[in-house]
Amino acid sequence: MLDLAKNQLEDDGFVEVIKKLPNLRVLIMTGNPITRTMHQYRKTIINACPQLTYLDERPVFEDERR
Repeated sequence: MLDLAKNQLEDDGFVEVIKKLPNLRVLIMTGNPITRTMHQYRKTIINACPQLTYLDERPVFEDERR
């Protein structure tokens, strides 16, 4: 689990970092500006981290992976 909630992340450069975490299953990003400004935020994160089971306290469903 990686909790990055309320860290004022505004740059999508963090995506390249989390891609390199093969055991990352749960990612919490709530309260960061990037969650509102990144185009298709949830889809982008799920695509970058196919092993995720939860994103922002919501489960990742197989339909979202397609």
